[in-house]
Amino acid sequence: MNEEPEPEETDEAEEAADEEDEVAVEAPDKPVVFHAKQDAAGARLDVYVTARFARLSRTQVQKMIREGQVLLNGRAAKPSYEISGTEEISVKVPPPEVRELIGEYMPLDVLYEDEKMIAVNKPAGIVVHPARGHWGGTLINAVLYHCHNLSNIAPGRPGIVHRLDRDTTGVILFMKEDWSHRHVAHQFEFRRAEKEYLAIVEGEMEYDADIISRPLGRHPTDGQKMAVRIDIGREATTQYQVLERFQGYTYVACRPKTGRTHQIRVHLAAIGHPVAADKLYSKKGPVYLSELRGEPQHASDEEPIIARQALHAYRLNIEYPGRKERIEFKAPLPADMERLLGELRAHRGK
Repeated sequence: MNEEPEPEETDEAEEAADEEDEVAVEAPDKPVVFHAKQDAAGARLDVYVTARFARLSRTQVQKMIREGQVLLNGRAAKPSYEISGTEEISVKVPPPEVRELIGEYMPLDVLYEDEKMIAVNKPAGIVVHPARGHWGGTLINAVLYHCHNLSNIAPGRPGIVHRLDRDTTGVILFMKEDWSHRHVAHQFEFRRAEKEYLAIVEGEMEYDADIISRPLGRHPTDGQKMAVRIDIGREATTQYQVLERFQGYTYVACRPKTGRTHQIRVHLAAIGHPVAADKLYSKKGPVYLSELRGEPQHASDEEPIIARQALHAYRLNIEYPGRKERIEFKAPLPADMERLLGELRAHRGK
């Protein structure tokens, strides 16, 4: 069997893997147990496990297998073992590298705060928490400066229940108490937290609403990206609804039912409608006003309307810890997406 190429490890890959919108690891010593898919028959064990865990490199996984941290049906195996599609796989995932976190002053757009939690409107261009290549200047450094005390059930990830990609804006929640953190984390884990994102995508969507259900895993050759992986991917489901249509673009609301790395971005690209200006999953790049006006090319000194993925975490709804009621946080659309919508209405309206 030909060996798949190993994804290149970069700082951006590490950062992307650590910013998935998933529940923070609560029990790093507890193995993750899952069953291999029959579609993966013939894949190498190290390749299969690497694709399942975006934060881990293939070199790391190979070392873990040799050290017995990855078991097949309760027994040790070799990295080159070929999956049959019937195995139970147990992986003891190492915790992220932990360094002392120091509060740093940065302006924060606080949407809500009390003794249990703080909801922040995250700007574009800021990493949520420290990782290789970004040990300071992250959102968690700013929240720590503001709050001083956050929950501490996940090593190196104080207060973090979920994540957003660096260039995705919008609602992100941090917890101040361990018990409240666990309560909310379980809501994310069992899909009782309601999330809604707003996106401007390329192309004109065929349906007014639909559900995208495609498994996601690490891209086989590009360590910065995720991809639809029928063979080894994890279940992922995104519901979308069209809000407004334009010539060549569509404004949509997306409600992810699962929380995989880059889920909305990969799902929309997979159906032929990547998020506008998404540098990883779109081939078109930044959006310029001259383009929307139908001009053949933009001037060298023209500034783009938007140069990062047009994706915004608009709404988060959870059950308040210890109460039989829900609480909702909303973040207004950022200026670059507002401007893009305004220009689309002016030049690409239907």
